Amino acid sequence: MIRRRPLALVYDEIYSRRLNTPHLVAIDAATSGNRSLAAKCCATIFSESSLDRLRKVVMSHSAPLRILDVGCGLGALARWFVEQRDCSVVAIDASRNAIIQARERNGHPKIKFLKADYEGVNNRLGCFDLIVSLDALYLAQAPKQWLAKSRALLQPGSTLMFTFYASANGVAGANHSKKEWVSWLAQSALEVVSFNNITRFWRQQMRERHGTRLSQAAKILSSDGPIARSDLQVSQSLLQNSESQGDLLSSISRYEVYARRRW
Repeated sequence: MIRRRPLALVYDEIYSRRLNTPHLVAIDAATSGNRSLAAKCCATIFSESSLDRLRKVVMSHSAPLRILDVGCGLGALARWFVEQRDCSVVAIDASRNAIIQARERNGHPKIKFLKADYEGVNNRLGCFDLIVSLDALYLAQAPKQWLAKSRALLQPGSTLMFTFYASANGVAGANHSKKEWVSWLAQSALEVVSFNNITRFWRQQMRERHGTRLSQAAKILSSDGPIARSDLQVSQSLLQNSESQGDLLSSISRYEVYARRRW
């Protein structure tokens, strides 16, 4: 039986590596799809139109807001929130290295960065006007249960926004179908306000990112050293094609969901 390493340890390594691969980080930021978050060291692929949708939600709530950012990474989104309007943010991530870097890079008096996983989110944190989870909720061991938990942390009329991946083939990281996510939202008594298929943009940016990495592999290795090899291997595997295993990116879809607690 193969034992999987805890995700927190995997991401600890990833965020540690990012400290020592500035050329790779620059490529990822340049292909993240937005300017506002990339400038704050966010490599998550999130388009300007998606950021505009999120901004409208933020502005629709009365200030001051309480926001929970789940899977905050380097804290770029948390910092963006406090720059938009009067709010306070609790930002959590299971990676200790991510939290350390987030405090250094995007620290702010109105942001509380905490090392915690999904199971560490509970009512002791209080209630929130907005809960956001970019490219993280799908990694939870029990996403169905976490949706129900998040509803309990929302004020009536408040919003849950998250992104997830789905695959008909059960690809790792996209283990569940869109149909399952829709069903879980309904079971959690969360009303879907908008369900956006952002697959096309995500695939385009991913191919640009990983294609750029591979085309500049020699420069990356010269600049960042052997530590960058694992990232280049990821890029190679994502973009490979064969008769037996098509393009991996083509088998995964990405969605952006806004749901509301009605009562």
